[in-house]
Amino acid sequence: MKIRSKLSLTFLLIVAANLILFSSVVYFTSEYFRQKDFYLRLSDKAKTTARLLIEEEKIDAQLLKLFERNNLTSLPEEQIIVYNSKNQIVYESDNRPDRLADQLHLLERVRQKGEVFVRYGQREIVGLTYRYDSKEFIIIASAYDEYGLTEMRHLRTILGFGLVFGLTLVGISGWFFAGRTLQPISEVVRQVEQITAFNLNQRLVAGKEEDEIAQLAQTFNSMLDRVQKAFEVQRDFVANASHELRTPLTIITGQIEVTLIKPRTPEEHEPNGKPYSNPSGG
Repeated sequence: MKIRSKLSLTFLLIVAANLILFSSVVYFTSEYFRQKDFYLRLSDKAKTTARLLIEEEKIDAQLLKLFERNNLTSLPEEQIIVYNSKNQIVYESDNRPDRLADQLHLLERVRQKGEVFVRYGQREIVGLTYRYDSKEFIIIASAYDEYGLTEMRHLRTILGFGLVFGLTLVGISGWFFAGRTLQPISEVVRQVEQITAFNLNQRLVAGKEEDEIAQLAQTFNSMLDRVQKAFEVQRDFVANASHELRTPLTIITGQIEVTLIKPRTPEEHEPNGKPYSNPSGG
């Protein structure tokens, strides 16, 4: 993989990790405050219902059910159940077959902690104690946060499309800027490919900027200076050696030519005029 691709991919992964982390923080923070806000609304609704039922003598369970049924502020799938100290149902806003309090053992948990917030499927549940006139009641309120969950789905869609669009833009931008950043290196490579043994005097154009690429070009130019000096030393040595060897070779060649001009016998070619004798006796 080329450096440009590595830089682009690395930059894309870093930005992707940061965007995913940022989107996750935004989403879960929004979800936390959505739940907190809905729990507060549900808790206030439960306390209001208990206050009307327990403290107001003129309002009985049937009247309260009628009031809740025609109340425009009722939450989607709202259900409020009031228990007395013996865990008997005193009031139930809506007769439903699902008994979440029994399924989740909410009554025991509320008596222990005083207030409990639970999510069961898509329903938000609040359990709390209510004391009046030395009597203790337990209120279990549950509802479906249709508006809040719809907003969270919209937020997920926005964050998802934003993440895809942002990463696409970052990938294109990273590829473009990586190419611009590595362009001086490509120019250095092009100039290096033009240098051969016949033009060692050619140097790289380092540019005006004092960055790492300019330092690399300057270092390469220094190396070329040393290589050129080494070639010059080698060329001078070869020239001097050729000159030193040319004179004795010329003399020897001349003597051989003079010797070959006059015909001689083999004995005359022997040193000191003595015939050659084989030391081994052959």
